[in-house]
Amino acid sequence: MKRIIITSALLLSTALAAQARPVDAYYDLIRPNGHPRSDAIHERDMDYCYAQTGQSRYQLDGPEFQQCMLGRGYRHMWGRYTHRYDD
Repeated sequence: MKRIIITSALLLSTALAAQARPVDAYYDLIRPNGHPRSDAIHERDMDYCYAQTGQSRYQLDGPEFQQCMLGRGYRHMWGRYTHRYDD
């Protein structure tokens, strides 16, 4: 009985942890007050930095990734883990 409870608690905790996702916000330095760059450009810049740094998309962005994004015209504002309620 004790094993079943421990196993159930372990499975439940990993299922809840799997729901958390990293979210990082960046400020556009090239067009701060004008028309923002498109999402396609932002995604292209992120793909470039992920390839350059080897950073995982499932973790908060590290210092190397933030420096790469700064070189592409984006300043890191904040990062945190959030839960997905829409799935």
